[in-house]
Amino acid sequence: MGLFEFATVTADMQADLRWRWLALHSPHMNGVPLVFFHDLPPPDVIVETDSSDFGLCTLDTTSEYALTYRFSPAELQLVATFKTTGDNGFDINYRELLSCAFAVSSWGQPWNEYGLHLGHFMFTSGSTILPL
Repeated sequence: MGLFEFATVTADMQADLRWRWLALHSPHMNGVPLVFFHDLPPPDVIVETDSSDFGLCTLDTTSEYALTYRFSPAELQLVATFKTTGDNGFDINYRELLSCAFAVSSWGQPWNEYGLHLGHFMFTSGSTILPL
């Protein structure tokens, strides 16, 4: 979608926005001190992930490694189908999570073999897609 294009807000989108508004305005959520969200230990590994309509990218910024994965024709069809009909779960949120799984699947065993005792990971998602 371009910068000045418009999208119709569907009933499902409206329901999702209502749910998020209710969750954010719930008195139960307001009772959680913010200190619980900021006192995290420093991560042992920082992995930046991103996904697009064409593939996945993960960057292990701690070790300076990068991986890319180009979607297969079948996966590209899933993306196209989702974008036109929404009839499957291959949306951008799923693909972002797939990037995290891709990183762990690719680097988990080497991290273990090198004797790294990793307890704290930080996965961030942003503009990390490299040209495939």
